[in-house]
Amino acid sequence: MNDRDLPRITEVSGEKSIIIGEKHLYSPRSPVEKSRARALSAESGESILFLLASPLLWYGTEDLLSTISPSSHVLALELDERLRPLSLEHLPSGLRDRERLHILDHEPDSSRLIEILRTIGVEKFRSVRLISLNGGYRLHAKEYATLRDVLNEEIRAFWKNKST
Repeated sequence: MNDRDLPRITEVSGEKSIIIGEKHLYSPRSPVEKSRARALSAESGESILFLLASPLLWYGTEDLLSTISPSSHVLALELDERLRPLSLEHLPSGLRDRERLHILDHEPDSSRLIEILRTIGVEKFRSVRLISLNGGYRLHAKEYATLRDVLNEEIRAFWKNKST
């Protein structure tokens, strides 16, 4: 891996942003505002586990938590090994102890996510929705979708078994 492939923090309009290679992972104009707008437009609903793909600098996460239903939770994870340490380093202290925010701080895989889902309580959720507040999601879009599907299947199986 050469230095061009490593994430670089830059400044855009007085706000931090991230670039990998030539890819801007935040809007080249107003990174914070664009992420907040995405969070505030999140589809609402009861008992949803939102899979927050690639939280990066966590812009918009507080807005997402204030927008979603009180019965919903957010599970934040970063699949890109180059971005995970950077994301954890920039996690705002005010988010660390949020009851409805669960942060996966190691390399995620299906079994670990199912374990986290069971720890939170499968019975709390009816579905999983993938949400992205920046362009980091695009680096592993297929993998994030697969993990969403795995969690949705776990929830579906729980409710099917509960009804029989």
